[in-house]
Amino acid sequence: AARILKRYTARVMSSGEDWRQASELLKEIQRLGLQPDALLCNTVIRACKQGRQWEQTLRLLEDMGSARLSADVVTCNATISACGHSSSRVEWLLYQLELMRQFLIGVSSG
Repeated sequence: AARILKRYTARVMSSGEDWRQASELLKEIQRLGLQPDALLCNTVIRACKQGRQWEQTLRLLEDMGSARLSADVVTCNATISACGHSSSRVEWLLYQLELMRQFLIGVSSG
């Protein structure tokens, strides 16, 4: 399973800023019944950020929390940056900060 995840992560990284392709590769991993790791999720989040897909970025962050994957500095920075492209920046940014706070509390207590 680890080898498959590494292979998919490399494919996502090679997709560059193509958030659609990165998101599809993530879905493909999930269809295979594999649990994505934080590196893969961060790579997809960065692609979504580059594609100005802040809503998709938020969904991915929520999915990470549901899967009990820890958000790290890369995750938080990419998510905040993606939210900067939102027309409702304040509301979404506050929402994101609350999610990140919850993740960080979970990381420090786990």
